[in-house]
Amino acid sequence: MSFMVSSSHPVVRTWSLVCALAVTAVFPANASEPEALRAAQRVEAEARPHYLYQGAPVYLDVDPSRLVVSGTAGASESALRGTLSNAGLAGAILERMPLQDDAFTVRLAKQATVVEAQRLAEALRQEGRYGFVANMYQWQGGDVVLHDRLIVHLKDGADAGAIERINKEWGSRLLRGPEGGSEEYLLAYPKGADPLAFALAVGQRPEVEWVDPDKTSARQLYAVPSDPFYGQQYYANNPTRFNDIPVDIRAEWAWDLTYGSWPASAGAFLVAVVDNGVEVAHPDLGSQFVMGYDALQNTWSTWACMDCATRPSEGDSHGTFVAGIIKAQHNGMGLAGLAPHVTLLPIRIARQGGFAPDYQIAMGLDAAWQNGAQVISNSWGGGSVSNAITAAIDRATSKGRNGRGAVVVFAGGNTSNRLQGQIGAVAYPARLPNVLAVGAINRQGGPTNYGPRGPELDVVAPSSQFIGECRGDVMTIDLLDAWGCNDGPGGDINYSSSFGGTSAAAPQAAAVAAMVIARSPLLTEAEVRQRIKSGADGWDPANQMDAGKLNAFRALVGRASVTVDGPVLPPTADIYSYTANVTGGVVGANTYYWTLTDMQGQHFPLGTDATVSVEVRANESFQLSVMITNGPDGQVARSGLWVRGPTTCAQGPITPGNQCPIFD
Repeated sequence: MSFMVSSSHPVVRTWSLVCALAVTAVFPANASEPEALRAAQRVEAEARPHYLYQGAPVYLDVDPSRLVVSGTAGASESALRGTLSNAGLAGAILERMPLQDDAFTVRLAKQATVVEAQRLAEALRQEGRYGFVANMYQWQGGDVVLHDRLIVHLKDGADAGAIERINKEWGSRLLRGPEGGSEEYLLAYPKGADPLAFALAVGQRPEVEWVDPDKTSARQLYAVPSDPFYGQQYYANNPTRFNDIPVDIRAEWAWDLTYGSWPASAGAFLVAVVDNGVEVAHPDLGSQFVMGYDALQNTWSTWACMDCATRPSEGDSHGTFVAGIIKAQHNGMGLAGLAPHVTLLPIRIARQGGFAPDYQIAMGLDAAWQNGAQVISNSWGGGSVSNAITAAIDRATSKGRNGRGAVVVFAGGNTSNRLQGQIGAVAYPARLPNVLAVGAINRQGGPTNYGPRGPELDVVAPSSQFIGECRGDVMTIDLLDAWGCNDGPGGDINYSSSFGGTSAAAPQAAAVAAMVIARSPLLTEAEVRQRIKSGADGWDPANQMDAGKLNAFRALVGRASVTVDGPVLPPTADIYSYTANVTGGVVGANTYYWTLTDMQGQHFPLGTDATVSVEVRANESFQLSVMITNGPDGQVARSGLWVRGPTTCAQGPITPGNQCPIFD
């Protein structure tokens, strides 16, 4: 008997019976309204996707943007594309899952709701071509990928025939029995099965001790690099706090999620560095780069210099400095780049202090997006405005990334001299509306001497306090063989300890943009910029930055916000439930702190669950507040509401004006 997800199947009937029994147990007919509400919430929780761990539910959140399809024996990738096309999903992106030749994740081209994603998974199951289809899930912000395997552990004394009976009744298949000290059986799900529902049903059988849907999830080799100079990269790893907010950009938590890469089948993930060339031969950059474009000498029809962009002139260390911040490898040597898995595309527009004309700069920008750059990092600016450069940026942000737009990042400029009382504006092209403009704070979180101010500034990132040739304090790689500043720790001439300015802040934001796209490749460039801006930490207005501080982790997972649901004008005195609804941030990683403030200003703690029950009394009002902390960084969000109890009168009924009557 094949297992299909329908209301008539015994597994589904069993699951429905579980819910019905739960309703009977916790929702008796004579239950009061608050009890009924709490019972309904418990039943709703039971129906959420989950599996059991040591008897307790582990709730999962459906990722509506992705599905998992595997067990495709005889069904090729092209066949899957055809199935998706027939379902109206021709634009979906297929990504072959690591270490699984017959498994794919399907990234939907259109935004779907959770219900739509669940229905699509069911439609693919019913289509019958694929042995296993599941929704993608998340738990505490990390992916949970179900595989076509159920792990079953029988109770002591249960006979092995129990597995045969399960397979015969529901159509599952034994893949492997206990061996090598293992006591578990590995079953393939019945074709067309909802894996979580099937797992719960099998787990209810009397001879079964526990089951576990086989899965991969966000397990980590914790992302603290062993590179010896990493401790000096204060922009990535800095214990200093400013107004109780970390000064660094929270890189380590971001690395737990991505290093800026996507499946090899999607091609190289290109980040263009538009500058004075990049020394790609530096051993700390790795081997992931493509032949660059030299706007100083090359045209579309004539390539006078094939490798000038990757072989900078003497003293032209600026572009190599930028590249090191983005891409230095986590390899136990030197420093640690923020997005080490990207592939570099060097674009040379300057040499030994001189810049190419506007047209050639525009050609360099065009070369970046036309050659597939996802992100274009620019640590240059100033000069007069240019139609040609602006037009090239417009093309990059509208035509790049197959129409989703390349993310163009610009340094905001070193236009201020605060020691002299001069506050400069954001420089061109950083002040254009379709670029990400980056300013700078110092390693203590305060304003740098040179940092600009203006509403065009999108984010700030840590950099040096002062600027000048080899006068900063930002650690990065340098030109080889003493051609640049060459003042690395311990006299290491292949590194520099003196980069700075908004030039050192911009590549940090470019690396974060790469991380965001690697995790969410369907975002437009405007959506990526918004993710970065909304994820930024609020910074003290006294810093005169007009922008938040770059936060790589929150750019990836978003910021949590909370609202409170519950009656504000309850009709009668009774016990009522109030629920904190959290949106955004790390899913499922919340703590709750409820407080009630009465009319005399006294504060009373209420509890630490998502829902609290509060007694509302007649003629009394109170403020109900909740504070949540979200994720490993403890991001805080607050909400609350005023609750007014019903008015009662000893003299008689309440008047239409909600006042007690007055009698002579």
